[in-house]
Amino acid sequence: MMNIMKMTMITKISMIQNSIMACMILVGLAACDASKPHQETSSYPDADTPEFKQFSQQCSICHKPPMPNAHTALEWKHVVERMNLHKAQHGLEVMDKVEKTQVLTYLVMHSKQDK
Repeated sequence: MMNIMKMTMITKISMIQNSIMACMILVGLAACDASKPHQETSSYPDADTPEFKQFSQQCSICHKPPMPNAHTALEWKHVVERMNLHKAQHGLEVMDKVEKTQVLTYLVMHSKQDK
């Protein structure tokens, strides 16, 4: 009788652990849904450049790429670092140095001017 109770308890714990893991996976997928790329590019400046393509590819993994004039050049450096950290936290591949340089080159070139 005691063994049956222990097995029942272990089964319940296992089911709870599986449910928690499933919820964590769903939250991660909801935060970064790579199956729905957001790549409407017609309103972006220099959309035919390799830098824009890298920017669009990297940012559209999780959200619609922001307009480059949304931040100053200095702000973009911090934003790109923060987004790379978010990607790492969600188990996504982070930008390497070359990719990050391309993204920042595009954003800085079209960034909001400091006042």
